[in-house]
Amino acid sequence: MMQIYGDFTILSPEHEQVFAYTRALETSTAFVLLNFQEKDVSFSLPREDWTTYKFVLGNYRDPSVLEGMGSSSQRVLLKGYEGRVYVRS
Repeated sequence: MMQIYGDFTILSPEHEQVFAYTRALETSTAFVLLNFQEKDVSFSLPREDWTTYKFVLGNYRDPSVLEGMGSSSQRVLLKGYEGRVYVRS
């Protein structure tokens, strides 16, 4: 049986299209964004310094970067069925 360790935090519990969460263990945190619909969606990120995360995996080539990182809006545009993983160590 495989065990996965670390803290799991859902960032989009009420969102119908996007499943966003973080997974943290010791000094590393993974930030995952998943769009489960065919249409594109603009998603508001919780307030955090997302500039410390590095893009490591996605199913689209050259995804757009997280937009408005220094602003209060902090939004990201996800394409249909797009998934992304960012990591901070």
